[in-house]
Amino acid sequence: MMLGAHTRFLTAALAGIALAVAPQLATAGSEHAFTGTVEVNTVNVDVMVTRHGSPVTDLTKNDFEVFEDGVPQEITNFAKVVDGSVYLGSAKNTQRVIKDTSDVRYRRHIALVFDMNFVSKPWLHRAVQSTRKFVLQRAGKDVDWAVVLIELEPKVLLPFTSNITQVLGALDAVDHQPGYRLLHGFDSSLIFDPMGYQLVSGARPTNGISDYFKRQSDVMADFKDKLANYANREFAMKNIEVYNSLARGLLDVFRAYAAMPGKKACFLVTGNMDLTRRSSPLSNLQPQNTEPILRQGFDTVLATYVGLAHDLWREIERMANTAGFRIYVSNAEGLQQPLGNVDASSSGGPDVTSTFTQSDLEGLGRMLSDATGGQYFNMNATAPALKIVDRELKTYYSLAYRANHGHDDAFHKIVVKVKRPGLKLRYRTGFYDLGPESLVISQMESPATFPKTGGGLPTTVRVSAHPKAGKISIKATVLTPVRMLTFLPKDEKTSVADADVIMAVYRADGSIVSLKREHQSINVPTSVLPKLQKSRVPFAYSMTFTIPVTGRYTVAMAIYDRNAQVYGLAHAQVLTPRAVPAQTQAQKETHAEESRLN
Repeated sequence: MMLGAHTRFLTAALAGIALAVAPQLATAGSEHAFTGTVEVNTVNVDVMVTRHGSPVTDLTKNDFEVFEDGVPQEITNFAKVVDGSVYLGSAKNTQRVIKDTSDVRYRRHIALVFDMNFVSKPWLHRAVQSTRKFVLQRAGKDVDWAVVLIELEPKVLLPFTSNITQVLGALDAVDHQPGYRLLHGFDSSLIFDPMGYQLVSGARPTNGISDYFKRQSDVMADFKDKLANYANREFAMKNIEVYNSLARGLLDVFRAYAAMPGKKACFLVTGNMDLTRRSSPLSNLQPQNTEPILRQGFDTVLATYVGLAHDLWREIERMANTAGFRIYVSNAEGLQQPLGNVDASSSGGPDVTSTFTQSDLEGLGRMLSDATGGQYFNMNATAPALKIVDRELKTYYSLAYRANHGHDDAFHKIVVKVKRPGLKLRYRTGFYDLGPESLVISQMESPATFPKTGGGLPTTVRVSAHPKAGKISIKATVLTPVRMLTFLPKDEKTSVADADVIMAVYRADGSIVSLKREHQSINVPTSVLPKLQKSRVPFAYSMTFTIPVTGRYTVAMAIYDRNAQVYGLAHAQVLTPRAVPAQTQAQKETHAEESRLN
């Protein structure tokens, strides 16, 4: 799609005065720096503190130390949240107490994400029913729930809402979905694949039956090792594709809700994330947040596949931390853990010479939870795990410090220490320092199946389609009240509001076609600001674009107020009409000849 010419206008009609406002398109050389405005980049870190699994709630600001990229940071803001009550203050004597439901910064959100690729249907059913039971018994309007399916592509069954009836309906819809795990399962026929037999050298009996059996024994031993590597590689390659689907879905969830304020958790219901068939059945149940350590004799090609999965998972955890999501992973097939390949040696134990430091059935899932401050649950029933998630979203410490690097889009590591011994801490281990506008763009980069509304500015979008010769022209206009924008003095007589307008266009399947951003400066006389800010005058900004194919499209547009660092996002759908065919060159020549003769 080519984004073409755009028009920009501001309509103004104030009773009692004649006012004409002409917004000007700002360029890099004409943007103004406003004296007296300072951007404060505050980084928040939520810390769960436990002793023997029970929360510790009597710590103060002075008990914590925070490091960013190894540099100590001063804790500028401190809050203690206990059972949904927020205690604001920097020492033992708190200044005031509020409920977390009354402040958008502390509002709780839980995204229930069901991975259909790694969990079998019977275990999915049990997980859904257990989740349904917990939500029904808990009830209440103090938590917002979302329900997301991840198949080959993510599907949002329910955006965030506190309506329990709708949540239960979405969970019922999950229960009626088909399972996908068998589509990606290990194909046992690989063992008998003709390609596998080509790995065996052409040995034939030469010196009698005894020599024949001896040679066949040696050949089959060599064949067994080569075929095992072949099968493991093939199995890992299949599951890498599944990991890609799951990774895309999780990244879309985090991007879609990155700009949403509040305390957010992703409760991922999945299964055994096995990359190879050589997994040990043993698990040390310890946190695994580093890449697997390869042991002697490990297949180097297979190690490359595992490394790809690790890099993918590392990016997911970083985006989750940037968007403010704690990841809780529930292995719904926890009691169905397969044994993998077992070495039938005299000891009878598993062959651990080619395994990781921990069973790779759990390693990647634990990486996500450990790096984001969540937990990993190896159980079929999800209700006990959700009870823990619910408790942790209501009881934690909120620390904040001021970063001196600004929104540099770079990744920064976080380390939190507590002076009191014997305590266990969980928190996000780093983040990409994205600015507010970048978070809005991230939300718009997710598929149209995710909500395209939100922000503090009331915003609407209007679209219209106009067929032209050989193409379709679409005009999209975003509107918000001028009084909602923040004006700062440009000089003694003029004030200006700086806004960015961002537009994204999506196909009918939700995939994004194009995204564009443009800057707009709105100059008005300072003397008329008081009346302007009491009026209903709309700020409107239009963009036109052309598409070659008819169909249903979604257009999302956002207005980002640079001065106040707030935004508004809305969307509209357009069903394009059939384009008017362009004249061919022969038709043009015939028409010109007829005109000349007449």
